[in-house]
Amino acid sequence: GSFRISQGPGMSPQGVENSPPGSFMRLLEAFHFVGMYDLSLFDVVGVHAIGGNVVFIHGSDEQLLQHRERIDSINDVYCFGGTELAHGSNLKQIQTVANFDPDMDGFVLETPSATGCKYWIGNSTFVADYVVVLCRIFVRGEEQGFGWLRVPLWQEDEEGAKSRYPGVDVRDTGNKAGCNGIGNGCIRFDKVRLSR
Repeated sequence: GSFRISQGPGMSPQGVENSPPGSFMRLLEAFHFVGMYDLSLFDVVGVHAIGGNVVFIHGSDEQLLQHRERIDSINDVYCFGGTELAHGSNLKQIQTVANFDPDMDGFVLETPSATGCKYWIGNSTFVADYVVVLCRIFVRGEEQGFGWLRVPLWQEDEEGAKSRYPGVDVRDTGNKAGCNGIGNGCIRFDKVRLSR
């Protein structure tokens, strides 16, 4: 879209190290312009860059090929699902789990308790199309450590009407004293099925 044009060719918030010389300055100028106009929009773009960067850092070559263009152009908007209500980003306490299901060759994502919901997630209530979720990965009942899953927040029917993706529940955390356009929310997952 228009943000990509202001970035210049080959520049993305996530691809600074691979961008042509001078692109980073054009990116900073674009962020400066957006921030002068609307701080909430500035936050939306910044949170999208953080979420999209997770895909770029942790995604496979195939995933990068599949998603990079839509992330760079902001045709798909991302949010970052790391923090949880009871423990912020304390990794030892993260409750969200993803169990590998060999029958579907994918994962089943679950929030096991109210205190484990992803909380204060910017862009989640009405802006983002996807959330990248930090979770504990289990295979055959054994924990494998932490991982990131790309989770759709919406689905479309044949007529193009959007509804929440099955098993994803997003609630607005309410107005803040500052930038309310970023749409902070609380996200819970109830047996969300995700293919690899």
